[in-house]
Amino acid sequence: MKPLPACHMTHAAIDAAIALRKEYDLTAADIAKVIVLVPEAVIPIVCEPIAPKRTPRTGYDAQFSIPYTVATALLTGKFTLDALDPAALSDPAVLGLATRVDYAIDPDSDYPKHFTGEVIVQTHDGRMLRHREAINRGASDRPLSNADIDAKYFENAARTVDETRAAHIRAAVLDMDRHPASALGDILAGATAPQGVSV
Repeated sequence: MKPLPACHMTHAAIDAAIALRKEYDLTAADIAKVIVLVPEAVIPIVCEPIAPKRTPRTGYDAQFSIPYTVATALLTGKFTLDALDPAALSDPAVLGLATRVDYAIDPDSDYPKHFTGEVIVQTHDGRMLRHREAINRGASDRPLSNADIDAKYFENAARTVDETRAAHIRAAVLDMDRHPASALGDILAGATAPQGVSV
């Protein structure tokens, strides 16, 4: 199961960037250069050609871009469907940082068993900050927890419905084996939770 709305081959790098942002409270002004270590086999898919990877034109292009996904994660501390919207794709802060994101072969990768990723940030004050994700979240030996799946669902649902309705939809889906399909249909159509469907 994918935890992030991007190519699996970018996930470990995105998570590494998020971890660095959280630990060091980084801003674009702090960052001089970023190197992302990736498995050699994924370079043609998510790193090259470098110029269009730094300036993706569509959400689909962005999903296959190490420079864009890592720059977004470093600046926002997340990578959600919002990052694939046209406004995000033209954000000057993200695009500016993406020009400073480069890549190198990860010498310690065990690809294709795992999609590894390591992000190394060189700051303007001379620090070298790094974080490695040796096993991508969602891999068979690092599965998402139920809490992770819930968080992803509510994050995505918030783009369309309020939290209460999202909770009703979630409850109806989880209770599908105990209620008629029409109960889920009613909730998706905008009705409140039917009697017996717990929220």
